[in-house]
Amino acid sequence: CFAEKDGTLNTERRVQRVRRAVNPPGEAKEDSRIIAELSRRLGYGMNYSSPAEILEELGSLWPAYEGITYSRIENKGEFL
Repeated sequence: CFAEKDGTLNTERRVQRVRRAVNPPGEAKEDSRIIAELSRRLGYGMNYSSPAEILEELGSLWPAYEGITYSRIENKGEFL
């Protein structure tokens, strides 16, 4: 559910901050935790503790995201 997500959203070449409105029900997990668990089981450990860490690594790998942080996109997002 979109209301349970915390992280960023990219649409029309714009990166925007997304904040969780409600906690996931029951034993549901965040997307980032599911992906990290799958990668660990497949032998490629992704040990992120937050979506912000994923954004940081994305910036180190993709020049369009370089320097983009949560604080930088807090109010109006960022054009790529």
